[in-house]
Formats: sequence, structure tokens, C-alpha cells
Amino acid sequence: QVYFNDKGGIAFKKVRGEEVLPFWADEGHTRLDALLRAYPVEVYEGTSKREVTKVEYSSPGGGVLYLEYDDGVLRLDVDRETRGESTWVPSFVVEVKTKDKEGNDVITKEPYSWERIPFIPIKYNEEEQPLVAIIKSLIDNYNMQRSVNSDILADIPKFIYALTGYGGESDTLDDFLANLKRYKVILLDKDGAIDKVQAEPETEAVSSEVAQTRRDIYEFGRGVDTQNENLGNASGVALRFRFADLDLDCNFFETEIQAAFEQMMWFVCMHLKNRG
Repeated sequence: QVYFNDKGGIAFKKVRGEEVLPFWADEGHTRLDALLRAYPVEVYEGTSKREVTKVEYSSPGGGVLYLEYDDGVLRLDVDRETRGESTWVPSFVVEVKTKDKEGNDVITKEPYSWERIPFIPIKYNEEEQPLVAIIKSLIDNYNMQRSVNSDILADIPKFIYALTGYGGESDTLDDFLANLKRYKVILLDKDGAIDKVQAEPETEAVSSEVAQTRRDIYEFGRGVDTQNENLGNASGVALRFRFADLDLDCNFFETEIQAAFEQMMWFVCMHLKNRG
């Protein structure tokens, strides 16, 4: 977002993408026709706290209109009106030198607004699709497999006792375990027996699934797996080949950033022109 700092200089700040609703003027999404920015703000009414959505509407040559969305109603920003501030703010103010009736120099401040929307889109790719949208399902599967397998290993005991004809003074399981830990001996009846049931979870299959999912994340995300055992031995052409997908992804991103820089320079040049 393009704005002016306290010293009147042009500046730029990053705005969260999920707060912005763009209205494009063309199919290629190169020019903005209007833009809404909506973000939550906590307000207090007495001692109770609630959340209100502040809305800023920007249009070419129209400055910024400050609104708020509360209880399903979109209205002018009540807080700004309460403070005596205008709900419409121009992009900047330019000092204009004119002459009065007596011929004296008079400096007046005239409000102006940018010819373009003061927001610069930085896209990850031409489809405007973030990386997380491509690999989110794989990451979710990876986390689920690791979590479920960890729970199974934590919940399943190392082995289970199968008792037949327990001859202890008490037939409770607590007494049995206490005597086993204390004396390392189990009392059985004449025909009694004891056996152990070993629990063997299928950790090998889970490990294979987790490893394959991890490889898929790097493949579809066009990343370089630094834990790959063959990466350290690669050199020259082989190393460039392993970085080919990442290099291709960066090239697409570079194209979008160059387009953003061109738009940024338009605001810088216009600002310098306005300042003479």
C-alpha cells in the first residue's frame, strides 16, 4: 500500500492479502478499478469487548472512503465521525501558489488523489495462486500420518499379560501389577498359566507413507530437499538439475515482482513530479 509518512515522504507498507478484495478493470488483472480493505478491530462498549470490521474503499482519483461493517450493516466509520474526522480522505495535499485580488502571493492546500489505486499487487504466479494452495493437502496428510502414528505408539503398551488361574491373595489387577513389580514373581494356581501378547503396530508402512508424502511436498512445491542423501554428492550439471524446479519457480516469481516494481516506480515518479 502506498502512503505518506509523517514527514510527507512517500512510503510503502505490506498489507495482508486476506484483508484485500480487489476489483479488476481488465481480464488480465493488470489494472485495479477499485479495492476494498477489510480488517477486524476490537472495540469496547463500557466493559464489554466486541469485534468490528473496518472497511477502506479506494477508487481511482477518489481517495479513501472509511466505512465499518457491524451487525450486518455497512455504514460510515462512526469512530472517525465521533473524533470529528472526515470519512473521506484524499491521497495527498498539494500546496498551490496563487494570487489574491491585491496581487499578493497566496498559498493554498488543495486535496488530490492518485490516478491509480494506491495498492501494488505482488503475485506469486500469474494464476495468483499461493504455494500453500498447491501443497496444503499433502502437508495435512503428512501431519495427520505423523500424529496418528505417534498416538498409536504412545497408547499401545509394550506387551499385554494373559493370565489363567491367578493364585494371588487378591484377584484385582492392581494387586497383580504391584506384586509383579515388587517381588518379580507371579503366583498361579495348579493349572494356571501366563502368557504375553506382543503388540506390533505397522510402523513400517506408516514410515513409508510419510517419506513418500514428504518427497511429494518438495516435488509439487518445486523445492529442494536438503535432507536428500544424494544432494551432498551432486556437483556441476547434476546440482543444477536438482535446483531446476526451484529456479523455474523463482523465474515466474521474478516476472511478477518486476511488474510490481514498475507500478511502484509510477507512484515514485508521480510523487517527485508533484513536488517539482
